[in-house]
Amino acid sequence: MDIRQYAGYILDIASQRLRFNCTRWHVPSTYYEQIGAAAELAARIFLGLSLELHVHFDGGTDLRYMGWAIDIKATRLTRGIGYRYLQWLQGKPIRSDIIWQWAVDLEHWSAFPTGWAYADEMAAAPINYGRERPCHEIAVPDLHPIYELYSLQNQNQYASRTVQQSSMH
Repeated sequence: MDIRQYAGYILDIASQRLRFNCTRWHVPSTYYEQIGAAAELAARIFLGLSLELHVHFDGGTDLRYMGWAIDIKATRLTRGIGYRYLQWLQGKPIRSDIIWQWAVDLEHWSAFPTGWAYADEMAAAPINYGRERPCHEIAVPDLHPIYELYSLQNQNQYASRTVQQSSMH
């Protein structure tokens, strides 16, 4: 997805987030803030949502889609994207229903959705202790494909269907 026309907006949001969006889990980095803002904006464009991005702590949810709370994660877009991972810091609470990863190339101002995982899948993913900050990791090829995001039922319908199915057993 070409996001070049939003470059100034993305850089401005990233700069503001660097000042206002710090938690104990946060790694203060201009680059991370830029690809994060670019990924969130691309996701909003992709889903046809408002393009307004937050600049303060979001509580662990970047956007809502069909009743689902979604946290957007970003990685660098490379030719080897199939060898990358969706990562979640060990011990960090997951406050969204879905974690959706985007690959971003700031040189060419492009973004690509790599896939997504449910919160429980992310929490159950193996931990890579070889990293400076150990993370749960799911390989990009093992993520849910993007089309499944479009086929999700509304979160409220999903919850009621799950309750009905479990009461049948």
